This record gives sequence, structure tokens and C-alpha cells, in this order.
Amino acid sequence: HDEQRPQLRRTDVETAAAAKPRGLTPRSPFQISGAGSVGASTVRGLPCLARLHDAGFNIWPWHDVSPPAAIEIWTRIAIGDTVKSSSSGRIEAVAADRRIPKALKDAAAETEDAFDAATTAVWLSQHSEALLATRRSNSRTDRLEGKTWLPSSGTAT
Repeated sequence: HDEQRPQLRRTDVETAAAAKPRGLTPRSPFQISGAGSVGASTVRGLPCLARLHDAGFNIWPWHDVSPPAAIEIWTRIAIGDTVKSSSSGRIEAVAADRRIPKALKDAAAETEDAFDAATTAVWLSQHSEALLATRRSNSRTDRLEGKTWLPSSGTAT
């Protein structure tokens, strides 16, 4: 613990500001337990970044977003207010989402993971122009802590 640094990364605070009007609150990607925790996945996934880079992937914010690329996103921004643990909630949200092809709607609503994947894919597709225009960050903090991509975060800082 560093008394000079907040409990959250700078990008988590920025993401919280973007999500606040929707009543959403991000947690640390290092939170290991509890609702919404992804810490175990973060710890398991971090070593994969080096392997992906070695395989030719660009890793943002250290590189421009140019396929193939890996970026950090917060799926809650993409999936909206749906209670994804509710089967009926997922079914309702998928049925109402015109971006999801009819042939994929049943599969997209089947599980929480499928719902995350489908809604995130259409969200990224919706923002593909901004995503592909995203350049590496020159910010020392971004390069130390990483950064969560949002459509408005596509320029180098």
C-alpha cells in the first residue's frame, strides 16, 4: 500500500466519472472477492499480455490500437443497466437490442458470459471508428497502471 496513491488506478476514477450518470461504480481490477470482482482474472490474465505481444498483438495503451490488439474495457459500460444474473433480464435486453442479429439472440442471452460477449462485441463494433483511431498513451501513469478504453479516450495524453 502506498499512502501517496489512491486505492483505485487513475483510469478507474476516470471510468467512474464517465459511468456515474448511469449509477455505475467500477471497482479495482485487483479486487479478489465479492460481487463484481475480477481480481483473480486480472492476476491470471496479466502474464498473457506478454505472450500476446510476443505473438504480434498491440497492447493498448502501450501501442496504437491496430489489429490484432488487446485493450482493457469495462463490460458494464457496454452492457448497460441489465441485471445480467437474471435470465429474463438478459432475454429482454437481447430481444430489444436491434444490433444483435436475430439468429444469435438465443445464444447471446443464454449465459452471463455470452451476454457480456455479445453486447460488448456490438458496443465495440458501434465504436469501431473511435477504437481504431486510438493511439498509444504517452502518459507515465497510463503506462504504469494501464488504462480502461472508453470511446472518448482515443487520443494520446
